[in-house]
Amino acid sequence: FPDNAIAGIKFNSDGTRAFVLDDRNNSLVEFELSTGYDFSTASLTGNELLLENNTGVQGFSFYQNGETLLTVGDGNEATTYKLSTGYDITTAKVDSSTFGLSTDDIRQGEFIYSGEKLLTLSENREEFELHRLQEPYNVENASLIRDNLLQNQVADRPRDFLFNGDGTKLIVVSRDTNNDGNRLFEFNLSTPYDLT
Repeated sequence: FPDNAIAGIKFNSDGTRAFVLDDRNNSLVEFELSTGYDFSTASLTGNELLLENNTGVQGFSFYQNGETLLTVGDGNEATTYKLSTGYDITTAKVDSSTFGLSTDDIRQGEFIYSGEKLLTLSENREEFELHRLQEPYNVENASLIRDNLLQNQVADRPRDFLFNGDGTKLIVVSRDTNNDGNRLFEFNLSTPYDLT
């Protein structure tokens, strides 16, 4: 990959498949790993998913045993894909899409509460936003519940985030604009997935 082309990476459940977000080609590229999570054993499978429904995809995640794929990106866009075989991107079909999220600089999104809500991370506003979904894992009619969540507590252009297994810890990755590096922020949540 060219420098700065990789915008994210996710693994399947046992680490034998890796999916890399190529933000120059707006696509997911698949690798096979002969040893789980060991990228020194990775080789290209030749499978690539062009994310034509979004422009400037910045983040992605898999759900429901790899049968649902969420992508978010520039222009306040979010799209879900259904995969007829879990983690097989050759079977991916667009399921739902929205261009109506409240900010145009989303860098990552995560479904929480069994897909009933969508949490998004804004880079420029340095905050999280919480959206309600009328149907689980379907972003078409997402509506904003709260914004300004953890605003200015995830400074220096936040780029990505993840929860631990039970939602009681949140890790945020930010660019350190002063030192040309990255910073990690960790938050303990008394109520799982609740950023209020």
